[in-house]
Amino acid sequence: QDVGPHPAAVGLTLLSKKLKEKMPNKLLSGAVFGTSWFGNNYDDGIAEYWDWIGLMTYDFTGSWNQSPTGPHSSLYKTPLNTYPGQSINTPIYSVQDALEYWMGIATPEWNHDGGFNVPKSKLTFGVPVYGYNFAKRKPNNGNGFEFVPYRKIIDEYPNAATSYDPLDTRQLNGYIGEDGKKLYYDTPKHAGTKLNYSRDNGHQGVIVWELTQDTNYNNPASILKAINVA
Repeated sequence: QDVGPHPAAVGLTLLSKKLKEKMPNKLLSGAVFGTSWFGNNYDDGIAEYWDWIGLMTYDFTGSWNQSPTGPHSSLYKTPLNTYPGQSINTPIYSVQDALEYWMGIATPEWNHDGGFNVPKSKLTFGVPVYGYNFAKRKPNNGNGFEFVPYRKIIDEYPNAATSYDPLDTRQLNGYIGEDGKKLYYDTPKHAGTKLNYSRDNGHQGVIVWELTQDTNYNNPASILKAINVA
């Protein structure tokens, strides 16, 4: 049930106000959950004091046992009935969904108390430098599926940077279906497209999790290089 911001979230807004008063020349930012799953706990009043807000638009699937099998950080909306396990109750959200949620224009059934109202120019969103292998559970009975750093994907599959998900007509999401794997991840093309989307739609840019998981910067498969080129 949506009962409004958590008291701790209101406290975060008040703390942010104090920090901005004390250090008006410093940039103030934070990383937040992209969707209503935890997003409804926030107070969107923080936007008044934060210079930019990083939407953690990854792990939309893959991080829990009942996850649908598919891309965990898609830029564009994922239509229902595209991937196994996907339904109206277990959708695969996207960057677009998260942006609409935080700008307050998402569909009413999952909008926070009438909708957040964060200016689009303060929003950044995520580029993950890792993937999920849906053919293997996390070790030691952990919740969700195997987490695989991007550099490991490239080391094992040199063509992974251009191995696209066959269900993605835009050829942005990466997919490896060899050796018994069902591995989804962001490709360099996807990362560059995200940066361009952010700029073209008046947002603040992208955030990355996490830098050391990228392949060598001089490798054409580098995610960071693709972002910088874009």
